[in-house]
Amino acid sequence: MVGLTRFLSLVLPLVITAGAANAAPAPFGTSKALPVSFQVDGGSGWCDRGVTVRLRAASANVLTDGSEQFQQMLGRIRAIIEGDCQKVRNIGFYGRTKGGEVSVGESSKLTDWVYVPFKLHGSPAVCKGPSNDDLCGQRWRVFHDIRGLFLKGAFSEAVLTRYLSTDEGADAEFVSGDARGRVAFVPLTTGIPFADAATFLQQQIQQQSQRCKGGYTQGELTPLGNDAASQGGTCRTTDRTTHSHFVISKAPDGFEVIAFSDFTEKGMSGRRLAAELNAVLSGTELAWSDIKHESRNDGTPGFTGSACSSAAQEFALLGSRPVAIRLVSERTDEPGQWALRTATNARGETSRDAWQMRIRNLTDAEYATVQRGDKFGYWLLYRLAEDRRGIQFESQLYVGQSSTECVPFRAPRAVSAESLPNHIAELYADNLDLHSGDDSLKGKRAALQQWIADRARANADHDAALQGEVAKLQQMTEAYPVPLMLALSDFSAACFALDSNYSVTFTDDFVTRIDIDGDGDLDYIATGDGVVCQDSGGVAHLRGSDNSGLRVLILTNASSGPALALDAKVSGGTVQRHNGFAVLDGGSGAVYQIADGKSQPLQTSPEGGEIVYSLGKPVAIGKW
Repeated sequence: MVGLTRFLSLVLPLVITAGAANAAPAPFGTSKALPVSFQVDGGSGWCDRGVTVRLRAASANVLTDGSEQFQQMLGRIRAIIEGDCQKVRNIGFYGRTKGGEVSVGESSKLTDWVYVPFKLHGSPAVCKGPSNDDLCGQRWRVFHDIRGLFLKGAFSEAVLTRYLSTDEGADAEFVSGDARGRVAFVPLTTGIPFADAATFLQQQIQQQSQRCKGGYTQGELTPLGNDAASQGGTCRTTDRTTHSHFVISKAPDGFEVIAFSDFTEKGMSGRRLAAELNAVLSGTELAWSDIKHESRNDGTPGFTGSACSSAAQEFALLGSRPVAIRLVSERTDEPGQWALRTATNARGETSRDAWQMRIRNLTDAEYATVQRGDKFGYWLLYRLAEDRRGIQFESQLYVGQSSTECVPFRAPRAVSAESLPNHIAELYADNLDLHSGDDSLKGKRAALQQWIADRARANADHDAALQGEVAKLQQMTEAYPVPLMLALSDFSAACFALDSNYSVTFTDDFVTRIDIDGDGDLDYIATGDGVVCQDSGGVAHLRGSDNSGLRVLILTNASSGPALALDAKVSGGTVQRHNGFAVLDGGSGAVYQIADGKSQPLQTSPEGGEIVYSLGKPVAIGKW
């Protein structure tokens, strides 16, 4: 069996994250207004960012009519869940009757908790606005991608303001703090001339630069892997500063573009969003958004109450786990120098150690700057910097100039872990949640150094494993085309909805390569019997086919590569080769003609075809 989970995580992120246990029992109950009962999955560990709710009713109508009472009931269930689980971000609702599952939908913070019903059992996708099946399909594709990023941890502050609408406009639009953005899928059929995401991205940045009526600063191009790239830029005019950012990824049939701008002076919402997206798409740790600092009760303003808190955001960089300690000046008689040490409280006690720093070769202007810090405060910030060389630390001194102004002093400095002040090492141990059993300063420093060594080793192992994954992925892409994997994303979502620890696998003979239309190219035939949702012990809980029929997926070769021509459920039958086309006779009147990467139903099966593939009866496990 070959695992599908890793493949789908690369082409369409749709994973609900498992979480830590919660002592509170899982909510359950019965609606007073409707004949519906509900039960939250997960037992005592139910509270997570993604929560699953099972709805049961005697009649399917009450679960599918979308009535106001139904919406109100879901709102009350969501309020109960939020009240007991503040970290929840996504609630999946699965409605069942005695006959099986009849509805699937979700409410999430991404849509401001609006209930979105999903496609079920071959039903057509539904969008708001004029009827346009192709455009609606594209809007659903973008919605699923953004939803997947949301479940992975990005867009922590984002709310979709436009989605699943066929009205004229972007495929999706959103706000995230002060940032405003849009998402668009650009098909290759539009004639777009770019070979990769990086080239497309550079063109977008160039356009931004040309439109800027002031000074434009171009950010660094960041390759994210899997044919994705990220880059931003800043336009400064006399009246405002605009931070814009683009994240572009390439699929076999086009490009997906996420673009957003932040018009505030510092643009922190845009920077935060860019860092979150980069972290998710590159498979790195999610970003840390706060500066951890010492809390003291000595009558002087704390870090959050100082002007340096705002000024330091630029240096802190989301994701760098920043920490800060307060310093005070110390007398020195040497000309052109200034001495600083860790602060003391009202009793004259130092903050855990007597660490000192000296600033040498001061110019007159620099001397005036640090001298003002005597009145308005000094703060030393550290951040983690990780690159191919491993993990290192960087420090930056901030000096208060007034009650509202704080400035960085000179450039950041690289600092080894061994040279960190004791209190900084302690703050980092707490910041990274490192618990060694020894809470002494020595123990925390040892835990930090062990974490750095483990991280370096893990990064090396990850790089080696990634090379193997890339090789496997290339092999899988040749054997199992991306359009086929995307078509199975609904089954993947159903599997993860049962249990986020389940995995989707498929058998070695899942795909058959055979020329079905007489053009000399080998086409693809796959059936749902070869797709299995199983637990870690290998026990199957769902198959891609069920009692309602055998799922058949047929791909034929087009100029742009394999194209999904048919995805249908039948009771059995045969695939017949004709001159220039193929016919699937699935029994019970289900007949389809397949040609040029598309399919259409027929009243009867034409004569004269050669049977090239026989379909068996479905092997059903579960219903989805």
